[in-house]
Amino acid sequence: AIRSRLRNLKEEHATLLQKQETLQKTNDYLSTPEGQEEALREKYNVVKPGEGVVVITTPPGAENGDHTSRIAKWWDSLLHGLGVRK
Repeated sequence: AIRSRLRNLKEEHATLLQKQETLQKTNDYLSTPEGQEEALREKYNVVKPGEGVVVITTPPGAENGDHTSRIAKWWDSLLHGLGVRK
């Protein structure tokens, strides 16, 4: 039982060390201007002056049947993969 507990503790220690390393890398990145900008954009949904929004729509008539172009299918797949579209 003691050997089993010791093995479990060693595994937990290794996991915690890996987590510490990951958190240190994240902290290092967030201390850079790029990391701070990314964090602000994600958390507060802000944009820089002059930036805009791109809206991708389906052309009229493309909603009926299999007339969807390869590009539209590619965009659909990409947006679905990013979790923007379900």
